[in-house]
Amino acid sequence: MIYTKLAMSHTTPPQIAVIIPHFNDECRLYKCLQALSNQTLPSDSYQVIVVDNGSTIAPEATVQQFDNVVLLVEHKPGSYSARNKAIKQFNSPIYAFTDSDCIPEPEWLESAVNKLQENANIDAVSGPITLFSNKQNRPNAIELIDMCFAFPQEQSIALYHYAPTANLIVRKSAFERVGIFNDSLMSGGDAEWGLRLHEQNGCLVYDAAVVIHHPARDSVSGYFTKIRRTTHGLWAR
Repeated sequence: MIYTKLAMSHTTPPQIAVIIPHFNDECRLYKCLQALSNQTLPSDSYQVIVVDNGSTIAPEATVQQFDNVVLLVEHKPGSYSARNKAIKQFNSPIYAFTDSDCIPEPEWLESAVNKLQENANIDAVSGPITLFSNKQNRPNAIELIDMCFAFPQEQSIALYHYAPTANLIVRKSAFERVGIFNDSLMSGGDAEWGLRLHEQNGCLVYDAAVVIHHPARDSVSGYFTKIRRTTHGLWAR
């Protein structure tokens, strides 16, 4: 199902489809979309696709405030099901992935495109995911722990051959070659996909200019929910 305000009329597909899964996070989604509206690339070069994944109230009102944002609905639970829905629905040369609670830097998309254009053999690019606290410059103890250990991006790419979908930009040709995400996984689908890409001699690179900001977990329950989710994803893979 596609909510209206579908797509701006393009004679050719936008260069980039920016895909954001969403579940009951409308306030932070607005901030994410606001940051995406301020990208340094021309607005007609990218299309933002929010895929709601069973929210109590779909974020239609939020999406309608932005010109180049459309809303899909995916009823099958799981963020990878949501991402796959958008990949199948929209045909673009490049797919950029982030999450509804993330804040992309203004140069996020332009930096990623520049990196991909450096070498046709680069299949995907990622960069830093920096964490910020709920109260600016006043992190609590749990936030400090999360800031220290949450996203060792450069290490993950170099040693484990994957990058989280909070900050991942992929050529369409890479999906055509290795397939889309495994939507039977509720967590860790990005790691599983990255390993498939690596096993087929694909190229995922790190670029320090491709920056996303992510809120730090600020409670014990939130921190351990994250650990349980990632551990379950590892077990499932």
